[in-house]
Amino acid sequence: MQKRLSFHKQALVLYSASFLIPLCILTGCMYVLKIAPFGEDSLLLIDSSSQYVNYLGYFRSVLRGENDLLYTFSKNLGGDLLSLAAYYMLSPFNILFLLADTRTLPLFFTAIVLLKLSFSGLSYYYAASRLFGHKLTGLAFSTAYALMGYNMVYEWNIMWLDGIMILPLLFLGLYRLVSEKKIGSYAFCIAYALITSFYTGYMLCAASVLFLAALLTVFPVRGKDLLKTGGRFAYGSCVGGFAAAIVWLPTIMTLGGNRLNLSETSAPFWKTDLLDFTAKFIPGAANTMEIYEGLPHVFCGTVVLVLVLLFFFNSKISRRIRLTGLAVIALFLASFCITPLDVAWHGFSPNRLFNFRYSFLFSFVLILIGQYSLESLDGITVRKMLLPVILLLSMAATALLRKPELAIPGCFITLAVLALLLFLPVLSRRSKAGTCILLTLIAIFELGINCGLTWDKMCQGTLKMNYRDFYYYIDYVEPAISAAKTQEDGLYRIEKTFFKDQNDPMLFGYNGLSHFSSTEKSYVMTFLEKMGMRNYFNVWSAYLTGSTADVDALLGVKYLLSNDDSAASKGYELISSPYGIGLYRNPNALPVAVLADNSLMDVSMDSKDYFALHNDIWSGLTGQAQSVLLEEPAVRVTLQNLTGSLQDDGTHLYTKTDPEQSASLRFEISISHELPLYCYFTAPVEEQSVTLLVNGESAGAYFDAFRWNMACTGTYAPGETLVVELSPNADSFSFDEGWFYYEDRAALAEAAEQVKQSPVTLNQASSSRLTGSFTADTAKTLFFTIPWDDGWHLTMDGEKVSFDTALGTFLAVSAAPGAHTFEMYFLPPGFTAGACLTAVSAIMAFAWCFFRWKQKKM
Repeated sequence: MQKRLSFHKQALVLYSASFLIPLCILTGCMYVLKIAPFGEDSLLLIDSSSQYVNYLGYFRSVLRGENDLLYTFSKNLGGDLLSLAAYYMLSPFNILFLLADTRTLPLFFTAIVLLKLSFSGLSYYYAASRLFGHKLTGLAFSTAYALMGYNMVYEWNIMWLDGIMILPLLFLGLYRLVSEKKIGSYAFCIAYALITSFYTGYMLCAASVLFLAALLTVFPVRGKDLLKTGGRFAYGSCVGGFAAAIVWLPTIMTLGGNRLNLSETSAPFWKTDLLDFTAKFIPGAANTMEIYEGLPHVFCGTVVLVLVLLFFFNSKISRRIRLTGLAVIALFLASFCITPLDVAWHGFSPNRLFNFRYSFLFSFVLILIGQYSLESLDGITVRKMLLPVILLLSMAATALLRKPELAIPGCFITLAVLALLLFLPVLSRRSKAGTCILLTLIAIFELGINCGLTWDKMCQGTLKMNYRDFYYYIDYVEPAISAAKTQEDGLYRIEKTFFKDQNDPMLFGYNGLSHFSSTEKSYVMTFLEKMGMRNYFNVWSAYLTGSTADVDALLGVKYLLSNDDSAASKGYELISSPYGIGLYRNPNALPVAVLADNSLMDVSMDSKDYFALHNDIWSGLTGQAQSVLLEEPAVRVTLQNLTGSLQDDGTHLYTKTDPEQSASLRFEISISHELPLYCYFTAPVEEQSVTLLVNGESAGAYFDAFRWNMACTGTYAPGETLVVELSPNADSFSFDEGWFYYEDRAALAEAAEQVKQSPVTLNQASSSRLTGSFTADTAKTLFFTIPWDDGWHLTMDGEKVSFDTALGTFLAVSAAPGAHTFEMYFLPPGFTAGACLTAVSAIMAFAWCFFRWKQKKM
């Protein structure tokens, strides 16, 4: 009994250490590098600073019952939330955000990252202890898994870390499926992986097939037993996959041609040079370029690499096992090199940035083989160590020659570790325990160095969040947002002429027009582009400096926050100025639901002149010709130090005649109306460096990532001459066409009032359920500035009615004369079918448990 208690105490100590060692190293690195809460730097890098923390802030509002998980009006014009949640939000760790306020979101984000990485160490140790037993050296490998290079570089992708954490348990579940005929843990891991992030969940599903094949090779099963094992695997996969179907099925059906793009990639067939790849086994082999477009992040420690090489040279390990390990490693190396295989691992969706997102699987395989190798060694001798050390020295030399910017100073760490490893055979003759302790300390030390080096480089050279700037921004903006949200009840939109990033509406929980994610629908962003806002590669669309006042009115932007005079220049009413931010009311803002003339359904969105398109939309809304925007035809175009050439696509390429001198495409406008004059230019490329000049004064960038919108040049007296210029900052730039239109605010007010004469009462029961009523004098179109989606369902006067699509974007339905009531709700396509599959999974799990129970009783 005493021996059993002692064993459990030892196991508890080792379990605790597998969690605490990574946690202490990570926290120590944060302290040294002055990362919040120990300084102003942050682990929120790249997309986590502009996207994920904002999504999770919104998820906190869902947890608090302020919004629901099906639909949100806090991204662009509105859209399904479940697909976004399935990719970013559904980790059980995110419940901790209930304890956060907006100010402390980055701190909770960081804490969850540390917890997930530390639990990854515990997860690996638990799985390995079931395979190899409880041993001190197991901590070297659990720490290697928790702090592998992939985790250090991609820690900011918080939603991927659940898949990393569950992977060792998934492998253990497969091992039990083969050896013990149990499917429970495997099915649970599949379900967890798919629920927390369908993206990495897909990778784990693919990896489970590979791992099962490897296990069946290592533990040969033939005949009927092989069929039974395959049947158990299929049954367990169905139980786990169906359990998560309520999440992944509607997500797949919703994303359609967006995130899940099955088109062929145009990338070269060969993706990676394996000689360059040697640098990724060196500590600290990461920089900004490596994060965005670099090689696979596979560092897992020199100790692991030495043991992996020893594995292949150890004749006491059966050839079948060694060949199986070699085949798995070879498959991953081939995937790193061959583009079609790489694309398959990414769900057949070519990724634009952040390459080899599945490389954590390769590191796991190396660590597992390394631990198996150590368990299979009779004793460590200099002779055994010599060949692996020579090979690793050759790899380090190759890395220095091919990728010196990555290999220095990590190569010196590798050399020091190799020197210490050569000392192990001498120590092993005297103390086996001492050898185990030193081996573990060497591995942990190098992994800690890698963490420090990697995070230091990332904090210095990568787009990151400054924590102090973040909470200063929150303190500055939140009072104004709160004031705007409490002005009145009902469904209306708020926007700002300044921003922290494109996802401010989700961070602060208001209904806005800006959003950035990998799951948004392209037709929504294309529409916003035609409204004169920035659309960046159909990945994000942003209000930024805004567009014309008629767009604000059309899209129901009822309140506008501004820290300059742009809102006042649109004629909006100043309500208050909390902390110097002007809160303005837009008197012409239309409700989200209006009664429009039936001619709105005939408006074509194909016009290349977006200003003319706006007039067409207002004409469709009112049923009368509207000219809220007036074209200025008197525009003279000249070239200053530029030579133009016509391209095959009909656009122009302008090149500087003298590259050393300034140049511009110059527009001289003879003013004909004392009204605000807007300009808009088109080009065949998504981004280029050009400065917009108005009467010789810079009006900011144009055609760049954040500024490509309908820009107001000011209001001038008739007869004046206005000069607008596009001045390239490079030697050349591409250009298509330009338009200049005045905005007639009086005509806009009249048109808006005409639409409002037939009001629609709209009540928001939740973000996915709306009710309302209206009275139509004649046949009308009930028009919502809510993007069309298969998930919206409408009941009018107690009868189900199908929605039509207006302007290629919005919900609309025909309304007969008379009084009507309606109710509409959003349910993602596939949600009901997914819920049924989840129920089937529960039945299958119960049936399996009952079957196993009956077997034991017999």
